[in-house]
Amino acid sequence: MYNKYKAVNKALNRGVTLLELLCVTMILALLLTAAIPSMATIVVKWRSEWMLRDMLHLIQNSKAKAAQQRRAIVICGVAEGDKTHRCQRSWDQKVIAFIDVDNNGHFSDGDALFQTAWPLKGGAQMTLTSNRYRYIIRPNGTLKSTPGSVRFCAKGAVSYARRLVVDRVGRARITPYDQQGAAIAC
Repeated sequence: MYNKYKAVNKALNRGVTLLELLCVTMILALLLTAAIPSMATIVVKWRSEWMLRDMLHLIQNSKAKAAQQRRAIVICGVAEGDKTHRCQRSWDQKVIAFIDVDNNGHFSDGDALFQTAWPLKGGAQMTLTSNRYRYIIRPNGTLKSTPGSVRFCAKGAVSYARRLVVDRVGRARITPYDQQGAAIAC
């Protein structure tokens, strides 16, 4: 015989017990604890790639601007807050590209700043590894300065060190290897 009270009682017991809820919460916490460090590394790699691509575009835009303006373009690192834009070897804070109207290789009154890149966040380092501290791009797109590279080291992702290489004809590329073919060390 069918007991209608028993059926109602079974319907009320379809909930979740506190113990089951705690077990599911613990399992989710363990999974998230394992996943968060992986996500942090992915974010650092993504930021690094974005910063390097931004620098690559800065060089490509400078080549195009040099041809368009028929003037030399200088790319160099400057200290943040330095109103004189004195070029320096470290590219950690800010990188500028300017039209060198007076052809002296330094930012001066008549020169026109046309692009700025703020490449580094989160303690990353970017250093020019040639014997010069700036790139000078001629109106034909070639480098007046010696070819070189910019070494990029991201804090928290040392295995993601990269080099932005600029050759004599002004071609720029990103590589994870040094001149000898070994992985870049930071």
